[in-house]
Amino acid sequence: GEMLGTFLLVSLVAATGGNAFLVGIGYIAIVLMFFSASGAQVNPAVTFGLWAMRKLSTAKMLFYWMAQFVGAIAAILVMNAFASSKFEISLASFTQWNWAVVSAEVFGAAIFMFVIAAVLQRGNTDTDKAVGMGIGLFVALLVSSAMLQQAVTTASSGATEGSEAPRITKLNGTTV
Repeated sequence: GEMLGTFLLVSLVAATGGNAFLVGIGYIAIVLMFFSASGAQVNPAVTFGLWAMRKLSTAKMLFYWMAQFVGAIAAILVMNAFASSKFEISLASFTQWNWAVVSAEVFGAAIFMFVIAAVLQRGNTDTDKAVGMGIGLFVALLVSSAMLQQAVTTASSGATEGSEAPRITKLNGTTV
């Protein structure tokens, strides 16, 4: 469930360009499909959060992470094949941290995780949980993307003519 759910979520994000509303609605459907099988975490940050809340054992967390990473990589490969483009992974800029991006992602992930924690603490039906989680992802994407957009605007205004634009200016949304 985690591998297929993550595959679907990453494919959905890629296909919609990260549209927060469509991703939130799609996440509701993914949670409804896989909640009873695996909890439908389909996000390593959520899995980590549930492990930190002691809702998952360490062994299960590591197994879920492996399944989620395999699902995400498979989605990227499949979406790339449909786009008829050459797949490349470059770690050239891996060490170039931008704290605005990291802050937006961490803040969005925290919002998402707090919503999931609240939803799971209640004795609601699976449908109620799915809707709550989907709305939580929608809100987390909106807030973190707004934070990132502010950072992009600031970086763009600071760029001088003739110089290469900062890497952050090429971003148009967060992934939480």
